[in-house]
Amino acid sequence: QVLQSWRATNPEALYGGGSYQNGLVNYKGAPLSMIQFNLEAVVPFFVSSLGYGLLWDNYAWSYLNPPTEDALVKPIAEKGQSGEVEFQAAADGDYFFHVGRLMDDAKVPSFGAGHETIITAKGVAGTETIIHWTRDQQNHPSSITGRLTNVKAGAKYIINFSFDIPGAGIYVQGPGTHQLTTLQSQYAEAIDYYYVYGP
Repeated sequence: QVLQSWRATNPEALYGGGSYQNGLVNYKGAPLSMIQFNLEAVVPFFVSSLGYGLLWDNYAWSYLNPPTEDALVKPIAEKGQSGEVEFQAAADGDYFFHVGRLMDDAKVPSFGAGHETIITAKGVAGTETIIHWTRDQQNHPSSITGRLTNVKAGAKYIINFSFDIPGAGIYVQGPGTHQLTTLQSQYAEAIDYYYVYGP
C-alpha cells in the first residue's frame, strides 16, 4: 500500500475524481472509495478551488480521505447490520458518513448490485436522510458516502442504520479532518502523483 497526504493552508473545495452516484460535488474531507464500476467512472484527478490540481497516478483500488479505524458502528465479518446508535458532534460543520471496509481489512471494496444501505439522523429539528440505496436500485455505488450538513457542536443525533454489506462498518469524518487531503492505494511499488500549479 501507498499513502500520501497534503495539508491546505486555507479553506478550499476539492472537485473531480470521476463520476459517482453519491450526490456529492465537493470532496474536501469526504471519504471516497475509488473503483471502476457500472455507472461509476474513476478519473483520479482533483481540482482545488485554491488553483492547483492533483493527479493520483495509480490504477488500483484507491481511497480519497480513507476512513479512520475508529468506527461509529464496528464491522462484523460476513454479515450486514441494522440498529441505532447515538452520535454527538464535536465541532461545528459538516460530517461525512461512510459505509464500507477499511483498505487494511479487505482485498476488495464494498460494492455490487442488490445491496441495501440506509442511514438516517434524527435530531431536534427532525429526521434527515444521509444515505438511501435500496435493492430496487440495481447499481449500488462503490462509494457509499453521505453528508450531514450544518451541524452544531454538541448536537446529538440518533443514527438509524441498515446495510447488508458483509464486513462493512460506519465511519464518520468531521470538520477536524477537512484541512488534510489524503490519497491511499491498495497496490503500488511507490507513490506516483502529479501536482499541477494554476493561478
